[in-house]
Amino acid sequence: MHFKPWTAWSLLASLVSLWAVVDAADSGILEVDLLFPRNETYAPTEWIPYVFSIQNAKLAKYLVPEISGLHEGRWRLNWEFWYISCNEDLSNLHSSSELVNRNRTVGSIEFSIQEGGPAVDVVAATANDKTCSEGNGAAINITGNTKEVAPFGIELTDDTCVVVGSPQPTPTPCQVKVDSAVAASMTASLRAKLCDPLTSTNRPADCPEDNAAQKLAVAGVACLAVAVGVFGFLA
Repeated sequence: MHFKPWTAWSLLASLVSLWAVVDAADSGILEVDLLFPRNETYAPTEWIPYVFSIQNAKLAKYLVPEISGLHEGRWRLNWEFWYISCNEDLSNLHSSSELVNRNRTVGSIEFSIQEGGPAVDVVAATANDKTCSEGNGAAINITGNTKEVAPFGIELTDDTCVVVGSPQPTPTPCQVKVDSAVAASMTASLRAKLCDPLTSTNRPADCPEDNAAQKLAVAGVACLAVAVGVFGFLA
């Protein structure tokens, strides 16, 4: 098995020390799901996207989201979801490192690229519950309580971390569907990024001269598509 550099989706927040004031924030379930690719075979293509949905994206304010970590063959996409939450009970803490929890969920999906396979179609893929993987998602119960903290390590939004509830909710990635309008918006946004001469090192030959990036906003669900040429190749 060979792994080369690839782009992963993670939500990363910092360790903190010493909180002071309990505040209020919106509450609900924040969920991040891998929608595409799936454990299927696809025709060779210059770029293959992987798509994550973020349900209740506004609740991610204090999670500090960050993006980090094809020829024929079988491939594996590994992803990680990180976030920081506050410890609400201080009575049993022994050190400042225990003031917060660093949480991590991992997942992976294998897929094939093969001549004669079906073309990449995110709309059709998310409409097919039979190919959906329930294990490729993470959900967090945002309680509505936050704590103001002194910075420690990576900077937090407003020096604030969020208190989450337990037990951890079960993610429901199969309930998320991508329609043609959302797919078109993601495609346009991705193409704008690929055609940007200031950020792209491998611009498609048919890029227009003038280019403007587009933002995707969907009620209740935000989707992120990232096109890469390299994942992990399974020899």
